Amino acid sequence: MAEPLTAISLYKLSDRISFLIYRKVGDPVLWEDGALDKEGAGRILAAMKWLRDDLRRYGLSKWVISQLDKMINNFAAKYNPDQIALDEIDQTTLSTLATTIRQSVLSELGDRNFVEIISDGLLNYPQLLSDGIPPLFSSPETSEKLDEIVKYDLSESVKCLAFNLCTASAMCSLRAVEGALRSLYTALTGQKTELTWGPLLEEIEKLLKAKGIRPPKLLGYLDYIREIRNSVDHPDKIFSKTEAEHSLTHSANSIEEVYKLIEKHGQKIV
Repeated sequence: MAEPLTAISLYKLSDRISFLIYRKVGDPVLWEDGALDKEGAGRILAAMKWLRDDLRRYGLSKWVISQLDKMINNFAAKYNPDQIALDEIDQTTLSTLATTIRQSVLSELGDRNFVEIISDGLLNYPQLLSDGIPPLFSSPETSEKLDEIVKYDLSESVKCLAFNLCTASAMCSLRAVEGALRSLYTALTGQKTELTWGPLLEEIEKLLKAKGIRPPKLLGYLDYIREIRNSVDHPDKIFSKTEAEHSLTHSANSIEEVYKLIEKHGQKIV
């Protein structure tokens, strides 16, 4: 499966294609000792191989890769420390093929959609997209304790916010809280449950009260989240960026408190 393109990968791809297009007769194909590259710097043959690998990696110009492969093999067989200078015939052939690749890549890129990450807001989106959900918690180790569905929903919430899909993000973060509360219910009762948000929250509060457990932080977060969750029931509700960010951060805070209770007062039942 092809990897997604990034701004950096596009820049490198363009740079390598242009490098090959504008090689002149006499330019070195290899280093004087026959090496392809040294400390990350390459001559013509290295650039050809890097371009081929990039085209394969990103699923571009598949139809022309076999031609590039053939040219790489021809260059590898022909050039050596005694003959490192590009000759006129090969210069013309290389420039023509690289130009064809550029036109092909440009055409294919026109059929791909690119969305820029929206990094403005209260959260550090580059860090969250790079490191995952641990930075959402006061103790990053919390993320290792979460059930897979809770991790998934929080990750989806972050991704939605990064692409400015605010209402979808809020829905995912609230679903993550619901999943965490089900785990808490299981820890307190030893039984699994399929209760939905409202009845589940009522049962959790009853269980905590019956056991004499009154965690002020968690109850405060849940009161806030209850208000957000109730607003979701209105079909015309659209979350702003700030609202969705608050939903995510409060959800993460409440989930962290939930798993503290799970550790202290019960065990998850697998």
